[in-house]
Amino acid sequence: MAVINRSDLTCPECGHSESLEMPDNQCVFFHKCTECKTLLRPKEGDCCVFCSYGDVACPPIQAGDDCCSPTSTDVTPVRRLDLLGFFCPIPVHETRKAMAEMEIGQVIEVVGDDPETLHDMPALCERIEAKLLSVTEDAGEYTFRIRK
Repeated sequence: MAVINRSDLTCPECGHSESLEMPDNQCVFFHKCTECKTLLRPKEGDCCVFCSYGDVACPPIQAGDDCCSPTSTDVTPVRRLDLLGFFCPIPVHETRKAMAEMEIGQVIEVVGDDPETLHDMPALCERIEAKLLSVTEDAGEYTFRIRK
């Protein structure tokens, strides 16, 4: 079965629908509705916003992968970056710099409070071919777990 790379994502708040391309190798944890600006997050039990609000599941799920399974996210990070209080472009720059010193397969945990990182970190991962394992949010602090 061929993997479908486009999904119509429908905002649960306003009903606006967007046709979006899905990345092949990672989950999309957040998406801002272009109509009402609501920040969409996956429903409990879903790996990404496409699995929660799209008409097609994300490519890793379509392919039968456990993209966000406990085995992929329970790895102890080799490094932790505390970037609280820093704003664009510092979080991406510091993450890229730290990852350049890591070996392939190692995991880094990045903590920050700049909302722009919700867009910037997935873009960084795509550019440097890293895997964004998870993104969590607690009281305005975002934690990213990334495998090089």
